[in-house]
Amino acid sequence: MLGMQEQASIWFADVLRDGSPMEQVVARAALLALGDKGQRTQLRAFGTHSDPEVRKAVAELDAQDTDLLAALLADGVAAVRMAAARSLAELGDKRAVSVLREALGRGGADAVAAYAQLVKLHQQ
Repeated sequence: MLGMQEQASIWFADVLRDGSPMEQVVARAALLALGDKGQRTQLRAFGTHSDPEVRKAVAELDAQDTDLLAALLADGVAAVRMAAARSLAELGDKRAVSVLREALGRGGADAVAAYAQLVKLHQQ
């Protein structure tokens, strides 16, 4: 009998081969969560994808790769930076502080989330 990781690899085979970049990110993140550490390299590659929604998804779905998240803090798109900062803040990583303060200054829904993360990091 196959384990969950092996079954998921079979289920996701077509997506990993032919899926859109977003589908591949979701499938690879699921496999990583199931213990397939080989997916980390592929997810890292999507961290530089041309589509900011793909980069944002990587920041949200691979929230344990702190080096990648730290790199995404410098992304040219505010939503990607914020996703990376939120993931880092959830890990207690203070590298998120500058981006969270930036979001706080912009106002809106991101400011509320940024404030909550700053409180968690004892920075507010």
